[in-house]
Parts: sequence; structure tokens; C-alpha cells
Amino acid sequence: MCNGQDFEARFGFSRGGKDVWRITISNPETTVCLQATDYFLWAVQRFYELRRHRQTGEELPREDRYLKLLWPQIGEIHDLDFGPSYGTFFHAHHPLTVEERFGSTGRKKKKP
Repeated sequence: MCNGQDFEARFGFSRGGKDVWRITISNPETTVCLQATDYFLWAVQRFYELRRHRQTGEELPREDRYLKLLWPQIGEIHDLDFGPSYGTFFHAHHPLTVEERFGSTGRKKKKP
């Protein structure tokens, strides 16, 4: 573990003052917002995560059912690895779908 000076030299900012990160340990059963945030992030992970069949190694279709369920409650997703150099914004009028993001085969589109 490094001390404060080592950290500041290595990463270029201090953990003191307004840069301090305060970590609060909480119980998910009593912190509903944490549960909701975790579920939203999990749904996005399932959408992007490449899954393979255990025996054959064949690529499985992308899992989008959880993201579809939550999509009306999502304001925006900024996908930095898709489209132009600044990425692509997905929102209510441009939803994030398997077809839009990965094409009909579920594979990632290449950047130009």
C-alpha cells in the first residue's frame, strides 16, 4: 500500500481536500437505491457481455431482455466504443438494441 505522497506522484492528484473519496459500507437490504443501481448496471453488462456455449464455445446471442425491460427508465447510455470517435448516444429516440449495436448477428460493428 502506498502512502499519500506516493499516490499523488503516481496518479497526479491528492486524496486530500475535495478529492477525498468517502466509502460507506451499506447493507443492500436497507439501501434500495444501491439495489436499483446494481440491477441497472447488471442489465447493461448482460447486454454487452459476450457469452459462449460451455461445450462448443459457440457465441451465444446477446442478452437484451433485462435492458429492454429497464429501457423506459434509462435516460441515456453513451457508448464510447461504437460509431464515430466520440462514441454514440443511445436514448429514448435512439434506443440501444442488439440490432443497432451489434447488427443482426449480434457481433460488434467496426469503427470507420
